Amino acid sequence: MKSKPLAIISGIGAVSPLGCTVSQAYGELLDSNVRTGRVAVGDIFYPVIHRHPDCVQVVERAVRKFALHRHDQSVQLAATAAEMAALQSGWSEAELKSAGVITGSSRGLTQKLEETYNQFVDSGKSTVPLLTSPLTTSGNMASTVASCIGCYGPVFHVSMTCSTGGFSLLNAVSLIGSGMCKRVLAGASEFPITPFSVAQLAALGVYAKNTDDVFPSRPLADPPGNSVMLGEAAVMLALEEFGKKKNALAVIERVGYGFEKPPSLTGISANAAQIYAAMKMAADGVEVDAVILHAPGTAKGDAAEMQAVKQFFGDKMPFLTSTKWKTGHTYGTSGLVSLLAAVSFLGQCELPLIPYPNRAQNIQPEKPVRRVLVNTAGFGGAATSVLVSDMGLFG
Repeated sequence: MKSKPLAIISGIGAVSPLGCTVSQAYGELLDSNVRTGRVAVGDIFYPVIHRHPDCVQVVERAVRKFALHRHDQSVQLAATAAEMAALQSGWSEAELKSAGVITGSSRGLTQKLEETYNQFVDSGKSTVPLLTSPLTTSGNMASTVASCIGCYGPVFHVSMTCSTGGFSLLNAVSLIGSGMCKRVLAGASEFPITPFSVAQLAALGVYAKNTDDVFPSRPLADPPGNSVMLGEAAVMLALEEFGKKKNALAVIERVGYGFEKPPSLTGISANAAQIYAAMKMAADGVEVDAVILHAPGTAKGDAAEMQAVKQFFGDKMPFLTSTKWKTGHTYGTSGLVSLLAAVSFLGQCELPLIPYPNRAQNIQPEKPVRRVLVNTAGFGGAATSVLVSDMGLFG
């Protein structure tokens, strides 16, 4: 007997390098042009990826509407994406009022924290702006989103490195499955394209170095190398209990998670045991048409995940890809940016290819895509895997 799917996606809101909508995301991934910017760390410039140009005015409107000009940019992006998801869901005012809100971020409100700390240093370490404390605490993201949208169910914030988006979704389907909430706005938001954030990855020796490269970040590259590039993004999902609904975008069929004790603070085992465990929980016994790997563009991380994928699928390898060549690594939001892409893949027969020599499985599916597996992994050893499925599979 098949288990009941965990939830349906009634709305998706995004502020990302792939744009704001599912259809836009698919088109962007078919286009091999990468819009990069630059961030200076000392006298060295590093490539980064900003939000899609179409998202700029959308965010500006939300900032004016909700008076968010004092907030960290990650909070602004989250509120913008949440409003889009809520509107697309078609939920009534009463349904929104009872909904929960779960936001997530790996790095926290780093833009505002860096800004106010610099002001603290400039003052001779004697004073900070009045609202520094409430505007730099991570939970400000969830409470601000709930206030903007008018949600009064459970409201909280999660952080689990680059797997944050997956764990935000896992918490949401747990709330729905327990009966505590029928509806949840869940997602993540990240604005890590600051000098301090870029400097941290540069110090690890994994950051993309060539700002003139057509593809500064090359996940799954052949030959392999380190080419992580940071990007900004927020993705929020309007999730509700499984049932027939005309405007449902997709189904969260299963969610898996895994953990391993890492060999170092930044390390991963050679076979990515935590990713294998997450995939097995999410996709064991079902036919998967495509996998969007976490694949951040590190030589060891990409190789380990590929080993886990090969171990799980054997000779029945589905289409494999990563979105980070186009989006950069959006840290805690990266899994949900991949989920945005995954929903755009459903029903398609032609999937976007990675546009440089790579080790992915590039054989196109023989029939319209019905199930896509989305992986996340992060420092510390935690991983998730989400099985996103077409509503048509369930009658």
